[in-house]
Amino acid sequence: MRRGKVPRRRIKQQRLLVWFEPERVFKDSQLWREHPDWLLRSVATEGGEAQNALLNLGNAECRQWLTDHVCALVKSNGIGVYRQDFNFPPLAYWRDNDPDDRQGINENLHVQGYLQYWDDLLARNPGLWIDSCSSGGRRNDLETMRRAVPLHYTDYGYGIPPVKLSFHHTLFQWIPYFKEATLSWDQNPTGYDGRFDRVIDSFSFHCGMAAMLFATLDIRRDDYDFTLGRKMIAIWRRAAPLLLHGDYYPLTPFSRSDEQWVAWQFDRPELGEGLLQGIRLSACPQETFTIYPRCLNPEAEYLLENPETGERRRLSGAALLSEGLALSIPSRNGAMWFYKGV
Repeated sequence: MRRGKVPRRRIKQQRLLVWFEPERVFKDSQLWREHPDWLLRSVATEGGEAQNALLNLGNAECRQWLTDHVCALVKSNGIGVYRQDFNFPPLAYWRDNDPDDRQGINENLHVQGYLQYWDDLLARNPGLWIDSCSSGGRRNDLETMRRAVPLHYTDYGYGIPPVKLSFHHTLFQWIPYFKEATLSWDQNPTGYDGRFDRVIDSFSFHCGMAAMLFATLDIRRDDYDFTLGRKMIAIWRRAAPLLLHGDYYPLTPFSRSDEQWVAWQFDRPELGEGLLQGIRLSACPQETFTIYPRCLNPEAEYLLENPETGERRRLSGAALLSEGLALSIPSRNGAMWFYKGV
């Protein structure tokens, strides 16, 4: 590069996320007043008077209007991620409007319409992402996940490490791409704003390792350990393709206790590489834990690297399978080892 010339940097495209809840229609809103024929109502609400109505996506005219309306908003506002929430229970609204001899028909038609609505959104807006929220992970069914990703997979336990890791234990089996945050509330003082990280620490990043990571930092502050943050984000960037595409092996049982170790493996056999991660939770008395990896080639040699410490080891597949990899770390810490066949 010639002296004085400013290098061009590749800037990644940022996506605007906008939060919608189209299926809940509030009392006295525009749709409530102008299109009562598109709404399903129920008296099974507190006080006997419905404050909400359900937009009937089983009605083709209604669904087409919603599709056109939202597509116009997506295009005019440059929306890149469409998040759909759903914060009230629909069952009574369906059942109260079903004929006695057609129980379930409104639910059936609504679900068909909801899926068609999403198909049309994706077809008319190439590149659009759909984020399924639905009151915190209440629509993570297979048909929904064919069309969406859960960037907001729960409304519970964002910053409770054993709870987050128990979610991961299950989600990794079914939904490889989901978003996690670095929040850890276990060391936050009373009254601290739990929306942001109080400090940057490696444990919070270990508990937040998922295909999509959200570093929950308060950008108004300048006293974070940003050097550590950059280091852990670099480790996540290296781990993310393995978390997304690797074969997943849970190496400890499901648990919500903070007295346990959590360990798992992600392996890409076509590349001969993967990662092992062990996390010792805050109240865990066991100082050492041995990880026994799966599906390695006993005839191969593997180079293992701990990206936090820089330590490297060369071990045979046979030794790793039979003797395991022993981890000794303080409580409230994690360790990750990348491995590759050599």
